Amino acid sequence: MIRRLYLVVIVSIGLFLNRVSGFLLQPESRESRPTSCKLHVLTPPRSRSDVAPKSAAMKSKRQKSKRKVHIIKKFSRRKPKDVTIQDPELFALFGSDAFADDPIGLEDKRRDALSRISINLNKLSTILTTWSRSNVSDADDRCYRVLERLRNGDENGRFRVNRSVYYAVINAFARRGKIQQAEQLREEMTQYGLSPNGATYVALWDAYVNSGRLEEAEVIIHEFIGNSDVVATPRQIIGMFTKTIGAWATQAEDEGAADECRRLLYDLRHVGHCVGDPLIRPSLATYTAVIDAHAKRGRAADAEAILVEMLHESEPFEPSIVPINAMMSGWSKSHAMDGANQCKNWMQTVKTMSASKPDLKPDANTYTALIEAYSKRKQPRLAEQYLTEMIQEAGVRPKTIRPFSMVMNAYAKSRDPHGATKCRRLTQQLRKLARDTGNNRLRPNLITYTTTIDAFARRGMAMPAEKELRDLLDDKSIDDPTVVPFNSCLNAWAKSKRSDAPERCQRLLNEMMGLSKRRYPSLLPNAVTFTCVLEACRKRCRGEVAEKVLNQMLEAIPPNEDSVRAFSMTLQAFSSSNSKEAPEECRRLLNKMLDLSKDSAFYAPNAITYTIVIKAFAKRGMVETAEELLVEMLHQPNIQLVNVYPFNSVLSGVGKSNVQDAPDRCERILNLMEQHKVVPDFVTFTTLLVVYAGRDMAEEAESILRQLQGHPSIKPNAITYSTVADAWAKSNATNAKDRHRRILDEMQRELAKGDKQFVADVSHISKMAARTS
Repeated sequence: MIRRLYLVVIVSIGLFLNRVSGFLLQPESRESRPTSCKLHVLTPPRSRSDVAPKSAAMKSKRQKSKRKVHIIKKFSRRKPKDVTIQDPELFALFGSDAFADDPIGLEDKRRDALSRISINLNKLSTILTTWSRSNVSDADDRCYRVLERLRNGDENGRFRVNRSVYYAVINAFARRGKIQQAEQLREEMTQYGLSPNGATYVALWDAYVNSGRLEEAEVIIHEFIGNSDVVATPRQIIGMFTKTIGAWATQAEDEGAADECRRLLYDLRHVGHCVGDPLIRPSLATYTAVIDAHAKRGRAADAEAILVEMLHESEPFEPSIVPINAMMSGWSKSHAMDGANQCKNWMQTVKTMSASKPDLKPDANTYTALIEAYSKRKQPRLAEQYLTEMIQEAGVRPKTIRPFSMVMNAYAKSRDPHGATKCRRLTQQLRKLARDTGNNRLRPNLITYTTTIDAFARRGMAMPAEKELRDLLDDKSIDDPTVVPFNSCLNAWAKSKRSDAPERCQRLLNEMMGLSKRRYPSLLPNAVTFTCVLEACRKRCRGEVAEKVLNQMLEAIPPNEDSVRAFSMTLQAFSSSNSKEAPEECRRLLNKMLDLSKDSAFYAPNAITYTIVIKAFAKRGMVETAEELLVEMLHQPNIQLVNVYPFNSVLSGVGKSNVQDAPDRCERILNLMEQHKVVPDFVTFTTLLVVYAGRDMAEEAESILRQLQGHPSIKPNAITYSTVADAWAKSNATNAKDRHRRILDEMQRELAKGDKQFVADVSHISKMAARTS
């Protein structure tokens, strides 16, 4: 009887302790319990040994626990797949048998599971590690919640937190970029007498690298290597250094990033010497990352020096073309004049090395770097030569159209008169290569078409440019054309010598607007499109057509920086024409700009706009209106900086007019220039000289000559001396002959100095005088 009582007491105490320990994962209220989510774990295949027989309830607790540990290990080793669960924390601790499809009965099953199963920290850490590596967004919070319950239990003396559990939670935070929380947990580990393991260091280092905090990442590396309690493998050390170097290499804004990469390269080499492990040394990937960091920053010579160091390593690497390609890319992108020759020399070196090392052969990237080097240095013929060698002799097929595009771009911008034709030939070659290889990536794309059109446009060959544009629109592989090739074609028509260019441009503009509404919204004309059409109208003085295009622009696009330029081009088209109504048309457009500027500052006229209108009135002798417009411009609040051109336009109009008060008007304009601190130039003085000389004011004309002689930057030319001498020759003054002779003597002295321009001007004056006589 006593033995039975003793057994009952022992069993009761055990059950009591199990129930008390259940607070570790006490279920939350049904309202606050997290909703179902997906955990990436592996569902093990159900074999006969895994299927519980009907008498499973009779098995011992020890056997059941062993089976669960075996299943959990399978979960962590195999590739996970999605499994819908209700509570991942409970799953991590007790396995899938603690779940039920019936959510109402889940609470009872939890309590029953807590009363029957004790916590296994090894099992828990394994599952938490699986959680930390999963793609579940809140996995870090769930892992941390488990850690908190373990810590609370540890304070009461019931549970112990081991290093693996901490690693799992730290890794969960680190993988999600929560470095501060991960560092706090690492400090907390020391309070429990737990030192970080290698995986903990790697997780923290990886988090620092991914967040761009590379200095802290280097500190973690050195702590990892210097911790005698942790074994760092050569593979881990090399991998950490290499990835850190690669992260430095991507720091585009940091000019010293390349130097940091090189320093880390030498640090890694120093670590290997200090440890005495020959396996700890820079790998091929390490050297390639350092070379690439220097090459991308235009430091091709430094990249080449590092490559030479790699090739002279005591234990050479397996032959690889990758670091050589990175170095050659640096030479091709650099501004060095001999960059192309350096790439050529390295190409010859690779060909020589390939005789003894068959695996080391030039590939598509090698040839692309060489082609880019010659293309950037405006040597398209040599670039095309190596492109042909790559395809025909070396048998290397380009993976993309990039080498073709670089050669075509070089031809388009070259001075070769047949450059556009060669671009078209390369486009046809691309079509054939894509057809022969079956590689659709080699088919001509939007860039190649645009380059060819631009090549024709630069040479004023509008018809071939438009033909290429039609081929682009007919190419079904081009899904979404842009306005760029259309703008290039319009530019070709604007630069051509065809008189019908404005109508051609307007037809293309209308076609673009129609296609943008029916098929391609990306073809909606932009400001560049309209300005190309307006340029064609301006060059041919077609003001009426230009105004129609301007109105289309005002309706199609909102006001922008090009709005004033569009108005100025339209005004220029009217001003340069021979129409008598041109000045009034210019004045009308100027008033329209002033009205529109009340709603948008983009339409406010500037000094160029006023100068065009002033010139339209001045060159037709309407000097009074031109002067009024000049005064109006000076009172515009948005025009702060005024140059000399509008003043010269009015002076030129006054000089060519027959007004009697021309000298007085010139004096007024000079006073305005002085008030607004506008410095007169050579045209200003010459115009005044013509005004005075043509009105028998030789004294005033000579005073202008003396001002020019004393000017620090403007010197009189032969025409200036000739004009003043001619003014004295026609003067009725008593001393006119003496003054005339003196001016001619000064002119002879200037001619004796041997100035080429002065001599040429004298020769021109002599020829003109001979023709007149």
